[in-house]
Amino acid sequence: MIWIHGGGFVMCSPDTHAPLIDAVTRQSNRTVVAPRYRLAPEHPFPAGWEDCRAVLDDLGDCDLGGDSAGANIALSLAATRPARIAQMVLLSPPVDLDPTRPVPEGSDDMIFPPSVLRRFLAAYLPPNVDPRDPRASPIHAEWTDPPRTLIQIAEGEMMEGDADAVARRLAEAGASVRVERWRGVPHDWQMMVGLTPAADAAIASIGRFLRVTG
Repeated sequence: MIWIHGGGFVMCSPDTHAPLIDAVTRQSNRTVVAPRYRLAPEHPFPAGWEDCRAVLDDLGDCDLGGDSAGANIALSLAATRPARIAQMVLLSPPVDLDPTRPVPEGSDDMIFPPSVLRRFLAAYLPPNVDPRDPRASPIHAEWTDPPRTLIQIAEGEMMEGDADAVARRLAEAGASVRVERWRGVPHDWQMMVGLTPAADAAIASIGRFLRVTG
């Protein structure tokens, strides 16, 4: 399995995400590869995306997952290589990186407010890049036979609408999609695995999902 770490495209690494990746490894009985991809602003889009694509191409057929920004990259990669992905796990996926996108009414997340998203996008997307490029905004990707997918999202977070939108797109293209909506947790709460019951329960659910065909 490939797991692509989050961090707004500008920070974090497989090291910061080691507790999450290790927990997914244990719960899923998978060997998990975590790409150390290049980060903005030193390496803006599509550098990190290309790094992760190279890992997928080297590894071949596998499961694919990611959290937050990593889920964005995972989803867009799956659109380009659907036959190689057996199952996909997306945690709080941002699927539309248009900086002019409206802020969802009622969204409430101290971990990832709209101001933080705008700063990340300014660092990640060069001015000459169309934010509708499906490698950046996979909601605009064309899907053919997408993989079985689990999406976990925090109720009320800014990415909740993104999760619902891409779930509909994948289902319309023929995928089996399960959306788990968790109440009373922040964006990317699975990072707190080993520290909070909600994170532990979410990772356990990911493991059960992946073990169905594993």
